[in-house]
Amino acid sequence: MTLLCPCCAQSTIRPLLCTPEMPVNSCILRWSESSSLSFAQKSMDLAQCETCGFFWNTTFDVAQTTYDTEYESTQMHSRVFREYLKQTALDWLQSLDTPPRSILEVGCGQGEFLTTLAELTQANLLGFDPAFRPDGANPVQIIPKVLPAKPTATFDLVVNRMTLEHIAAPQDFLANLFQWVAPGGTMITQVPNAGRIISEQHVYELFYEHVNYFTQASLLHALQRAGFNDNRAEVTYGDQHLTIFSRRGPSPVPAASASAPGLQNTLPASLQRFTAHWNQILKDRHTSGRDVWIWGTGSRATTFLSFVSAQNALHGAIDINPLREGSYVLGTACKTFLPQALENRKNLSIIVMNPIYKDEIAEALGAISAEAELLLIDDF
Repeated sequence: MTLLCPCCAQSTIRPLLCTPEMPVNSCILRWSESSSLSFAQKSMDLAQCETCGFFWNTTFDVAQTTYDTEYESTQMHSRVFREYLKQTALDWLQSLDTPPRSILEVGCGQGEFLTTLAELTQANLLGFDPAFRPDGANPVQIIPKVLPAKPTATFDLVVNRMTLEHIAAPQDFLANLFQWVAPGGTMITQVPNAGRIISEQHVYELFYEHVNYFTQASLLHALQRAGFNDNRAEVTYGDQHLTIFSRRGPSPVPAASASAPGLQNTLPASLQRFTAHWNQILKDRHTSGRDVWIWGTGSRATTFLSFVSAQNALHGAIDINPLREGSYVLGTACKTFLPQALENRKNLSIIVMNPIYKDEIAEALGAISAEAELLLIDDF
């Protein structure tokens, strides 16, 4: 059977990379070494469209991924992220021609963005997410379910942040979202920036949960096919996030032009180089008597530890989210600790899973009188 690109419907598809096996979820919490090590793992068979640059896991098994109340992905314990999220909310509201009266967020997690919006707008706010944990404290209405296939209302603004990359049928999902946008309304779609993954060979940003990897060109194709003809793109958060602003207008408007990134496939070689580099770093630091830790226990940590073999060199993992304390990086025996576990400790080597938090991590270490060299995951 000939594969067609889910974004541009072309058949110019070529193999890209088959990864080592990795946990099928990155953010499910497991509290024992045995339950972590026995967690389901699968490889990813990535293929890429030569027309628009989109790539995806062609053997993705949707039955393996779980989004429920055990799913813990919040980044709100980071000051850097909170500031970014608030600025994003301000910028997105200011981008609209008129203040929205109603806002829907699909895949809203624990309502972090909706709660931020509630401080900035008088709009009626609604969210959907099957992983939402109701506690009675959230100031906005969130329904702990997936978005219904048929709209129950329309909204001036529909937001889907860091959701589309998880959806096995992205075109159907976008077509459904189109129905929830009021005529003349706006949809804002934000995904990880796959153009950056390709151009900078960031193999550590490949996660089994992420079936889809959108370049700007491919996301514009997908949105146009779903009925959004007026689209504007921007890249933020250290080029990590790709955002498209789409209007549901009465007539077609030409989309912003975008070309696919260079398609020379060097990901297999980059994966080999990445694993060789970090295995050597781990062994060298361990042999020299340094205590080696990773900082950050979400998706990047899960992939990192799936790719490297020298895990025995690690003392553990650090995360600032107290809900993760005592859990294990999935698929490993690497246990999670809060930063206080490093208080007054010296001779540390810490591998930073997301370099955008480097300065924040350095401040946190200084506050507990810990001395460490910080090694950035993208420095290989």
